[in-house]
Order: sequence, then structure tokens, then C-alpha cells
Amino acid sequence: MKTMETQLLLLKSGIYLITKIETLDEEPAAHLEQPYSITTDGMLEPWPLHTDDQDVLIYSDTIATILEPTQEILDKYKMVTK
Repeated sequence: MKTMETQLLLLKSGIYLITKIETLDEEPAAHLEQPYSITTDGMLEPWPLHTDDQDVLIYSDTIATILEPTQEILDKYKMVTK
């Protein structure tokens, strides 16, 4: 099993997510564990809304890019995922 890294995802819809991510060899191409959306004021909200699921599979065509999160956002993420 591949190791999961905490990354910042920018979705094509404009939503920013911070999540533990594992890239997969076929579609859906990404396994997200404990994803949180980041609001414009830097707050974290569980994503997607209206579910208790902690694991989400998404397709590569929904991801615009994968980035390194800032230390501030990473620290907030570590607090909410303890």
C-alpha cells in the first residue's frame, strides 16, 4: 500500500481541499482520507457536506492541481483530524 501524504488540492470547481491523498493507477485516480475544504477566511470544513464518510474517491479530471499546504493550514488540519 502506498503512503498517504497531506496535500492541498485545487479542484477545477475552485474548491480548495486539504487531505491525505493516495494516487491510484486507474480511475477514480485519487483516494482522499479525511478531506476538508478551506473557506476563503482559512477555516476548515468537512468535505463533502452531508456525509460522515472519511474516505472519498475522486476522478483526475476534477483536480486542477496538487500543491503543498502552508504550515498554518497544515497545523489547522492536524488539529481537526486528531
